[in-house]
Amino acid sequence: MRVAFVFAPFSHRKFEEDISTVSRDFGKYPPVGLAYAASIARAAGHEVILIDANALGLTKEQTYKKLKKFKPQVIGFMLTSYMFRLTHSWIRFFKYKFPEVKTVVGNILLEQYPKEILTHKEIDFGIIGPADKNFPELLKAIEENQDSSKIKGLAFKKNNNIIVNPPESLKENWENLPRFPRDLLPNHLYFQFVSQKRPLTIMISSKGCPYKCTFCSLGNSPFSFREINEVVDEMEECVKKYKIKEIDFFEALFTFNKSRTIKICKEILRRKLKVDWIVRSRVDTVDEETLKWMARAGCTRIYYGIESVASDVLGSVAKGITPKKIKETIRLTHKYKIKTLGYFMVGNPGDTPKSVKATLKFAIKLNLDYIQVGRTVPKPFSQLHLDMVKQLGNDFWKDYILYKIPEKRAPTPWTNLSEKQQEELARMFYKGFYYRPSYLLKRIFSIRSFDELFRYFKAGFDVLFSKHRDY
Repeated sequence: MRVAFVFAPFSHRKFEEDISTVSRDFGKYPPVGLAYAASIARAAGHEVILIDANALGLTKEQTYKKLKKFKPQVIGFMLTSYMFRLTHSWIRFFKYKFPEVKTVVGNILLEQYPKEILTHKEIDFGIIGPADKNFPELLKAIEENQDSSKIKGLAFKKNNNIIVNPPESLKENWENLPRFPRDLLPNHLYFQFVSQKRPLTIMISSKGCPYKCTFCSLGNSPFSFREINEVVDEMEECVKKYKIKEIDFFEALFTFNKSRTIKICKEILRRKLKVDWIVRSRVDTVDEETLKWMARAGCTRIYYGIESVASDVLGSVAKGITPKKIKETIRLTHKYKIKTLGYFMVGNPGDTPKSVKATLKFAIKLNLDYIQVGRTVPKPFSQLHLDMVKQLGNDFWKDYILYKIPEKRAPTPWTNLSEKQQEELARMFYKGFYYRPSYLLKRIFSIRSFDELFRYFKAGFDVLFSKHRDY
């Protein structure tokens, strides 16, 4: 059977945590979940095509021409909370063009709002949880015109009713996942704003997060690891087969298990792999020994969730770190010549203009290489979101999926900062950090390509002169 996968283009949405400039310019990445679904379908014996319309800059009509040649029997899409309506418009378009084709959607949003998503007539099936078993079962049922109603982890329609079969587990079955299918992707088009080498790709070595930060959805999802040799095998394939120069481990917490992290580093060194790699981490899950091995093995950047310098703010979101620990970890990271990016937030419980300005001063003193500043939003099923629903009596994301409300900023009842204040404080943070003469001079002398220079100039111009605001 012919199965197509389409990654729809997306653009900045008002309710994102990032300001418009960051949302537009921070990078282009492979659609990981959709690509794994394509790999699963191919391993089950189906003919597949993956069209990354976002990276390729394709319109609906241009994508339709590609699909028309392929003649799909099933088209798969990846849904996210931010991009739901944009992707849904594409699903609606292709369902009109191919009325007999079955549409299948997946991703974590299906775990949260399966019935709401399936109310839309253009969507035939939803995959809930890991797709390694239920997705091939669904494709077989479609191909052989069999009953699919007993498949676990499947949302579907029957007799005008929406039925949701719970999955066996939400924990990823790493041993059942085929290799990430980079041969289906335009790898040369992927980049990250702060990258200095191309091509770049994304890898996943774990899913979920064991911590319970109140602003994050991942604290409610199972945490699991891939086997060490599998991780390094994929890195080796990236380097030798696809000539990848930079790998971004696009996951919440690469460094949770010290022993595993060091074993991965030693295996990279044993195989003599020459590739830059980047991870996301917490300041309390690395130490000097870990950083030493990571630097030796080619880790060039670590992205740390710092959020704030105010102890009451850190406590209000259950971050579990202190300014002292932040300073020590950043110092050690720089000691081993690993660049640092600090994630900061504006609008957490307890935040004030004063606390945000103090956090900016703290970020400057840390001598971070890069920062990213997000406005606090109630991500679906985060604790902040659950508290908001309880307090206000309605669910912003449910109403958004059902088209009951216009596209707008989500309410933030936990803070006294207005939407305008939150955005202006975020912009103030960016300007205060990046437009220091000492920082600009340092960055100019570190630029390695015209492409990198253009990215910095464009983003800088947008931050200074863009009139777009989300309030």
